Amino acid sequence: MLDFEYESEERPKRKHHWNRPVPSFIREGNRWIGKCPNSIDRAVARASLRDGEPFSPPDWRKPWPKRIYAVIDGVPYRATPTVPGRSYHGYPEDPREMHRLE
Repeated sequence: MLDFEYESEERPKRKHHWNRPVPSFIREGNRWIGKCPNSIDRAVARASLRDGEPFSPPDWRKPWPKRIYAVIDGVPYRATPTVPGRSYHGYPEDPREMHRLE
């Protein structure tokens, strides 16, 4: 079991937050941005980090995982460090990027 905190990536949380009950993706410029459903609260986010699957590539030399992957309601999420070694921020994993998962 992992023990990391959930932390929103921005204040106010803008990039991955929206007011719909389902996750989705929107295009901003040349990037797709994962939008979290409004039903995910801090407790759900923290539990998904705790129970998630850590991933680090072979050349990663830090003592914390580069990413944590979790599935919430059948949707894969990727979490990346906000405060390295202490907290992560998660968002829906873009299905177009799933082939790149190692």
